[in-house]
Amino acid sequence: MAQPRRKGKSKQKNRKPTIIIETDAKKAEEAPKEAEVQESEVKETKKETKKDEQTAELSTKEQKKLLKEQAKKDKLIAKQKAEKKRKEADEKAGKIGLKQRFKETGSELKKISWPSFKETMKKTGVVIAVVLFFAVVLIAFDFGLSELFKLLVPK
Repeated sequence: MAQPRRKGKSKQKNRKPTIIIETDAKKAEEAPKEAEVQESEVKETKKETKKDEQTAELSTKEQKKLLKEQAKKDKLIAKQKAEKKRKEADEKAGKIGLKQRFKETGSELKKISWPSFKETMKKTGVVIAVVLFFAVVLIAFDFGLSELFKLLVPK
């Protein structure tokens, strides 16, 4: 039995593969780029050989001296990096110096809006009144419980 044709597949079956042929013009365009890369590689190798020749010419004492100097520089750089990391860690953890803390405290105190004397006295009066009220309530409650206890427990 023959299968029915589908429109989408018939187009795909009839397609022919495209062949790309590289021409000499493309090769001619790529040749200068390759030459530049090769030249830069040659220059780098020449620089490296010059450095190797210079170090070979140095005496062992001079080489040791250079190595010591390089080691000192490396230690100094490592110290600076460690100090920088420590400072960053302290900043993240919130550790700051005493002088810096006082500066920040002063600047924060300037930002506060302080109440006037009248407002302070009114609020203080309210606090004292509330404390006295609850003191009276607690004293009354305590007196009532003690009288109830005396009635329940005979002497």
